Parts: sequence; C-alpha cells; structure tokens
Amino acid sequence: MNASPPSEITCSYKSRKCSHPRAVKRNGKMHTLCEFHRARQNEHQRKSDRKHKDTKLARQSLKQCDADMLSMASPLMARMQERQRQNMESLLLSPAQAMQMALPPPMLEEPTCHFAHQTEV
Repeated sequence: MNASPPSEITCSYKSRKCSHPRAVKRNGKMHTLCEFHRARQNEHQRKSDRKHKDTKLARQSLKQCDADMLSMASPLMARMQERQRQNMESLLLSPAQAMQMALPPPMLEEPTCHFAHQTEV
C-alpha cells in the first residue's frame, strides 16, 4: 500500500494532486504550494499584471486621443455652426441682399499680367 504524506504538509495545487512538500516561508511558516507550483503561479501573476498594465495604458492612450480629437473638433464645429448661422441669415435676406452677399468684393485696381507681352516681328 502506498502511504501518501499528510495533506497539511503537501502542496495544495488545485488542478491535480501534487505530493511535493509545501515550501517554507522566511518566517518559518508553510506556504500553501510547493516551490515548483509557487514559481509557476508567480510567473502567471506577473504575466497577468503586465497584461492589465498594458490594457490600462492602452485605455489611457485612447482616452487622450479622444480628448485630442475633441479639442481639434471644437474649432471646426464652431466654424460649421457659424456657416450654418450665416446660411440661415441669408435665407431671411431679400433676394437683392442675398445676391450682394454672394458677389465677390469689388476689385480696387485692374489685374496685371505677370507675363511680358511679346510682339511678333
């Protein structure tokens, strides 16, 4: 008959039976797991912590990006609202006033040609 060690001194690993002795803490008390399963659990915890940290950083980055986009969109929205207001005002104008607003400003001087005119000989 195979005598197994008492459960108070064996590893309490959940997934399967482990007959290794529990590790000893620095203060002399017993850990609940053996050295092998403690190392494995600690690595798993570090991996989980890194994943959560990366997720948190990604969320913060996305939140900052959203804030940046919103701050960029605010002036654009203000311009769009101003144009809408002007469009609404133009609907309230008489046709002559609306035409006057649509015309380009009068030219103060005649346009000059930047190319020298060549005469054919």
